[in-house]
Order: sequence, then structure tokens, then C-alpha cells
Amino acid sequence: MLSADIPALLDTLQDSYFEADPRGIITFANRAFFENLGLPGRESVLGRNFRRFTDGRSIRKLYQKFGELYRTGEPVERFSYFFKPIKGEARPGELSISPILQDGRVIGSRGLIRDISAHVQAEQDLRRAKNAAEAQAAKLRSVNRVAATVGQSLDLSVVLQSICVELTSIFPVRNAGVALITPDRQSMEVVAFHTPFVEERSALGLILPFEGNPSSQEVIRTRKPLVLQDAQNDPRSETLSDISRARGTRAIMIVPILSRGEAIGTVGMPAVDPFYEFSDVEVELAETIAGQIAAAVDNARLHTQTESALTVAEHDLEIGRQIQAGFFPERLPDVPGWEFAAEFTAARQVAGDFYDAFAIPNTDLIGFVVGDVCDKGVGAALFMVLFRSLIRAFSVDLESVERPRESLLRLIRSTNDFIAEYHGRSNMFATLFVGLLEPKSGVLHYVNGGHEPPAVVNAEGALVARLDPTGPAVGLFTGTPYRVQSHELAPGEFIVGFTDGTTDARSAAGEPFREERLLECLTNPWTSVHSMIFELSVELKHHIGSEPQFDDITLFAVRRKTSAASPSVHAICRKAMIGVVPEFRAFVESVAQYSGLSGDQTFALKSSADELCTNIVQYGYPDRDDGLLSLSIVVERDVLARIVITDDGVHFPPEEAAVPDLDAPLEERDAGGLGLHIARSQLDRITYSRTQIGTNELVLELDLT
Repeated sequence: MLSADIPALLDTLQDSYFEADPRGIITFANRAFFENLGLPGRESVLGRNFRRFTDGRSIRKLYQKFGELYRTGEPVERFSYFFKPIKGEARPGELSISPILQDGRVIGSRGLIRDISAHVQAEQDLRRAKNAAEAQAAKLRSVNRVAATVGQSLDLSVVLQSICVELTSIFPVRNAGVALITPDRQSMEVVAFHTPFVEERSALGLILPFEGNPSSQEVIRTRKPLVLQDAQNDPRSETLSDISRARGTRAIMIVPILSRGEAIGTVGMPAVDPFYEFSDVEVELAETIAGQIAAAVDNARLHTQTESALTVAEHDLEIGRQIQAGFFPERLPDVPGWEFAAEFTAARQVAGDFYDAFAIPNTDLIGFVVGDVCDKGVGAALFMVLFRSLIRAFSVDLESVERPRESLLRLIRSTNDFIAEYHGRSNMFATLFVGLLEPKSGVLHYVNGGHEPPAVVNAEGALVARLDPTGPAVGLFTGTPYRVQSHELAPGEFIVGFTDGTTDARSAAGEPFREERLLECLTNPWTSVHSMIFELSVELKHHIGSEPQFDDITLFAVRRKTSAASPSVHAICRKAMIGVVPEFRAFVESVAQYSGLSGDQTFALKSSADELCTNIVQYGYPDRDDGLLSLSIVVERDVLARIVITDDGVHFPPEEAAVPDLDAPLEERDAGGLGLHIARSQLDRITYSRTQIGTNELVLELDLT
């Protein structure tokens, strides 16, 4: 018997407490026991068998556990148990029982039931949430895989075929096919298809007419997915029924491919299991993937259109480039006692920079111009042609050499007024340096219309003057005032004109080349202006590196020789390293072209120089890295081309170099043999000597007669 205060204490428990005799009749129950069962009071359970309040699925376990308790007299560990309220479904709990002993005998049992229905519900909710999250993650992984496939290529056939492969791994289907509406909109063509089953025939290229195919029509019309559970017999799939029977499929999911709200095709997937039912989640995932397919189709079509337009644009620009190139002088003037040189590198296919040099008809004057049209691209290129044409046209009307300054002034004014009057609305103008040279006296008359001031350098390499602007840019306003200035070039002096693309050339770090550096490069005792232009171009290329060119680069130079009869000597010097050999080759090629040599003559000179400079570096400097290699070229028109290569390395006379065995390994060939062998086969004479100052001198000669 319980003492009087114990029942009151047990009534405070939240878990159900009971006591029962060996027959299972309840002799005591606390408040939680009868309330959890939905009974009105304690008397509702007292005297009744515990089994009455137990769900059927727990009866067997209940007998086993109580039998174990009475047999062993030991408590039974907590076990799962379903108790049965008066109303509602059975609820899960955990039951623990222990014996009531008297004189060592088991005279009854007591137990505690913990209601775990809330805990079980929470676990179920958590499990459902986990399953939903995993399903969503799987969906995202599938979508991401398809997205990655779409992003790998703009080749539509490759992308769609890869997507079909992905679809057969995502869904339990026999195959996956993408069909696009044909241009006549009377049918669809299967443009991509994949099946993992080798025995199944491909449907690629299959034409599916809309006539007799209500299922496809419905999907296209409603823009909603359709699931056919029996495609073999469904009247909506008449066109597909024969195919379905042949392949043993029934359940088919058809999803529209929508582009800007319009259906452009479908994705079809028959289930492997004939009686499979596609879930709402699978249909939703298929719609998402169909959206990615639509994006792939749009991207591919847009890319095709863009490529087509780009091809047309590039073709037109190439034509424009070729036309524009025709406005540059093919050959610079050949004037006794004078040198002309130029270099032009466009930042785009067409450019706004230009230079020109030409003889003035019926005079001894030489005109030249360096210009930079504002802006870039096609518009600037068109105006470049216009400026150049106007200057050429107005130069025809120059008066006699008695009044060259007045003639030049009229030329620049006419050009300015024509542009301003007829093209003023275009807001296009140019900075121009226009010169009129009197070769006999060495006097240069010039107008600088807002252009970068050309530099004048003397024979010793010192800067002697800058030819500053004498008026504003050309083409802004009619009637703009300009002044003509003059400068007499002394023997050995040269003028270098340039555009701002030269000084603004950007390095990888964004640093401009700057005017100070340009002037530093110019102020050297150059052997020829062509050598100077070549070296300056190399310096600019090294500065720019692999960066895109910022702006057009134009260089133009004119020099009064110290002796009118002497030929021009073009020369460069480098450290004797294998990495500079390509620059020697490029230099020889540029001089040969500058001198008007033929293609065969140019090739013979540059390939021979390339081989011999390579041999000199390889064999002449085995243990040194501080040697110097210099090369000079003299071309006597229609007579002789002579290259002199000088080095301070090891001496190896050409007459001692045997013709190499070209089948032998490189290390077994005689030093210098290959280069000399190639040079001998292309040139007319080769001489090799040791100078008094201890250098080697290799002379290569090619007759031009």
C-alpha cells in the first residue's frame, strides 16, 4: 500500500505511472496516466487490465516483458510501446517496468510510460525536411551539371547532345530527345538524342509531323508539360504509338522548350519502367532543364547571327584596311642627298593616323605630311583619306618655287575651309604637320596645325629645335589663321615627326612611353634615319609588350645627308645573345624592303644574316655573355647589297669550315659550317677577316645587276 502523501507526489509527474497485480489489473495510476488516455478520472482505470490501454501492435511485446519480470524478479529495461487513448490514434511511448517485492516474492509490478509522440513527430518532420533538402540538392546538382554543359560550347549540336546524356543519368528513362520546330512550323525535328541502351536505335534526325500528333500540339499550344501514362494507346500520341510499341515504352514525359514565352520545341523522355509514374518534382526539374536548353538554343542562334555579322564586318573592315593602305605612299621619295623613312602601326584594322611624302608636280619641291584625325575607327579612317586626298589635290595648284611659303599657306587654308564648310557637322578635325622641302637649299617651310612638335636633331645626335604649332587643328572653323615658318636643315640634321600614339603607348603597368623617353631615343648619332626609325619601333614594342596597342603609332623622318653622293648606311648593334638574332633578321628585311629589293633578294640577305648571326653567337661566345654584335647594310641601287657583321668573339675563318653533314647530330657538325654553307649557296661573295683592333669582320655581298 502507498502511504498517503505518495499518490499526491506521483500525481505531479508528467509521465504516466501505474501499479498492477500479477494478472495485469491496475491497482494504482497517477493523474498523467488517465489524462494521457483521455479518461475522466482515476476510477476509470483502476480494476481494469493494463492490456485494455495497449495498442494491438504492442500486446505481444507487453506479455513477453511482463513474463520476463515475474520470471526473473528483475526490472526490465525501457522498451518501445504504443498506448491507446480512448479517442484518436495510438501514440508511441517508452515503457519501463520493475517488480513490487514482498518477502522476496514478486507480488506485482510498477511502470512508467513516457509519451514520445512529440519526439517521434519531430524526427519524422526532420526526416521529411532532410529528404526534401536532399531532393532539392540533387535537383540543383542536376541543374548545375546541365548549366555547366551549356557553358562549355556555343556549338548547339554538341551542347544539346551533352544535355541528352545528362538527362538519361538524371531521370529513370530509356532515352532523351530534343526536338525543335522546323522553319515551316508543320513538324519538329529531333536534333539531339541519347540512349544508354546499345540495342536501341537512334532517333536523331527523325521528323515528327504535328498532324496526327495531338500530344506535341498540346504541349506547344499550352506551353505546359504533358505526361502520357500509356503512349501506346493514348489517342494524343498517334504518331508516337508505333515507336512506343517497338521500344516497349508507355510512360512518356514531354516538356516544352520555351524561348521568350514561345514554344520552340520539346524534350521527350520515355520511362524505362512501362508503368513508372513521373513525380511532380521530376516534371518541375525537367521544366527547369528545358529552360536551360532554350537558353542554349538562344545563345547558339545569337552567336551564329553575331558571327555572321562579325564576318561581314571584318570583311568590310579588311576591304577598308586595304583601301586605306593604298593611300599610304608605296615608296618614299628618292631624292639625291636626302633620306626619308616612316613607320606606321595601326591600333585597329583602320586608322586615323597617316603620313605622306610626294614630289610636287612641275617643281623641285618635296611635300610631306604627318597627321592624326580625332577619334578612332572607321570614321577617323574615312576622314584620314579625305585629308590626305585634299592635301594631294591642292598641292597640284602650288605656284612656282619662287613663292613656296604662300603656296603652302594656301594649301593648308583650302584644306581647312573645305573640311569645316562641308563636314563641320561631323565635328571631325585633324592635327597636321605639313612640310614643303627645298632639297637644293635644305630649307623646310612648314605649317604645324596643332600637331605634336617634330624634333630636329643634328649629326652629332643633339636636339637643336622643336617645330611648334603655327595654328590650331585643321577643319574646325572656316577662315582659321595659320602661319608658315621655315627651318634650314644643315648637313646631317634630320626631322622626326610623330603622333601622340607614340608618346601615349602604354606598358603592361599602364605607363605611357612619354615624350622625354622619345627624345632620349632620338638624340643619338644615327647612321641613317631608317636605322633610327627601326630602333625606335623596337623600343616601343618592348615597352608595350603583349598589351593591346593603345592608339595608332606613326613616325616620319627626313634627313639631309652629309654627302649627297654617299649611299645610306643602316646599322644596329646588340649584345651577342641568341635572343636578339630575330631583331637582326627583321632589320635586314626592313632595309631590303626599304631599298626596293625583290622578294628573292630580300630572302637571300635576311636568311643568310640570320644563320651567320646565330653561328657567331653560338660558337663565337662559348664562355662570355658580354660580347657585342653589330650589323650594317649598304644598298647601292641596282648594283650591290653589302652586309658587314662585326663581332669580338672567337675567330673561325669560313674557308676552314667544311660543308656540314646535315644528317649528323648538331653537336658533331663543324662550328659555323651550316650558316656559312647556307650563305654561300645564296650570296655572291663572303669574306672574313680579323681587324687590327681584334674584332672579326664578315662581309656578305649580293650583286643586284
